[in-house]
Amino acid sequence: AVRVSLLAATASEDGKARLWSLASGSCVQVLEDDSKVTTLAFSPDGKQLVTGSSDGAIRIWNLLSGSCSSVIQVHTEPVTSLSFAPKGGAFVSSSSDGTAEIRDLRGDRISTLRCGEPVHSAVFSPDGGTLATACQNSVVQVWAVGGSR
Repeated sequence: AVRVSLLAATASEDGKARLWSLASGSCVQVLEDDSKVTTLAFSPDGKQLVTGSSDGAIRIWNLLSGSCSSVIQVHTEPVTSLSFAPKGGAFVSSSSDGTAEIRDLRGDRISTLRCGEPVHSAVFSPDGGTLATACQNSVVQVWAVGGSR
């Protein structure tokens, strides 16, 4: 088995996320999606990978088994970014549909942030207490993780 901490991942328009060995530079695993993979993020412990796709779906992958543990239709337009909370219990996805969604690792919704414009990126602060979204209109909004601005 490959140590997860020694991996890099790439997203691709061919509907695949690929895991690469940093030691050898070779592809060690291919994760299949039904749509273009637009973004991805490793969990802080390196045991899971979350992928977002052009159809608005998010997949949660168990990297130890190589299997997809959840497929969630989160957004109505492409997923533009994914980011994990520092402690790893939740992640945020952003989308062209003008929302950012905070979810737990089972895929259950914690909070929906309505930005009003396509969201290019969403990221947690280092302490996990706030979240920033960057929108198409060049506005950055800072949110309490509970959902208020």
